[in-house]
Amino acid sequence: MESIKGSYAESFGRMRYYVDLVLKKNGGSVVTLQCDVDETEAIHSTPVFKRFFLGLSALRDGFLDRCSPFLGFDGCHLKRSFGGVLLATIGLDGNNRLFPVAFAVVESECKEFWTFFFENLSMLVGGFSIDKPWTFMSSSQPLPRKDSVIHSMHATGSSSQPQPPSYLGAAYLPPSF
Repeated sequence: MESIKGSYAESFGRMRYYVDLVLKKNGGSVVTLQCDVDETEAIHSTPVFKRFFLGLSALRDGFLDRCSPFLGFDGCHLKRSFGGVLLATIGLDGNNRLFPVAFAVVESECKEFWTFFFENLSMLVGGFSIDKPWTFMSSSQPLPRKDSVIHSMHATGSSSQPQPPSYLGAAYLPPSF
């Protein structure tokens, strides 16, 4: 099977190439790849994948031009060999259908990694300013995300007096819903 799909190591080894290709073919996208390098062996060491954010400019433009300023956020645990969490955000288009905006793969779901996600998302959409009344919806753990949004607004200089967006918190919905 590895001869067909390749190995994880080969795939991670191509991440830098993938980032460069996305930026070349879809200019204006926000792509962040963070890796760790062993400082003692920095010259011969292979970078170790930490986290990745991808926000394509084509999706951003479609969202900003055709969708309401409503974003839903969620994360799901990745169960393969390396684990991690997939964080994603979606908008609603004019027909109330889901519109993908951006995603990230991070080590775990915590304030630090939601802050990483929101800082990159804020760069992608040009900031969360008071000029546009943003509404965010999250299915769980809204407080760390709310802190992360406010921190990212300050960090990216989105507004001189950033105002937090309104929040909709949804209770846990069973999978059979």
